[in-house]
Amino acid sequence: MDIVKMVILPPPFDMRVLNHLDRFHLAKEVAEDVYGDKSSEFTSHMDDKLQQHHDYIRETGADLPEIRNWEWKSLK
Repeated sequence: MDIVKMVILPPPFDMRVLNHLDRFHLAKEVAEDVYGDKSSEFTSHMDDKLQQHHDYIRETGADLPEIRNWEWKSLK
C-alpha cells in the first residue's frame, strides 16, 4: 500500500518572514542600526506589519494582498 503524504508549504513571503529575511525585518534592523532609539516609531510600525502578516496568513493561508500584488515600478 502506498502512503501519500501531503505537505503544505508556507507562501513565499512567509518563508522569508520565518527566516527574518523579509522587508519588514530588514528595514527594522537597518533603522535600529542607523538611527538607534530614534527609530522606535518606525520599528513599532514594522512590528505591527509583521503581526498583521502573521494574523492574515494564519487566517487565509496566503500572503497579504499588498505583498502578493506588489510590482517593481520605474523611478522615472
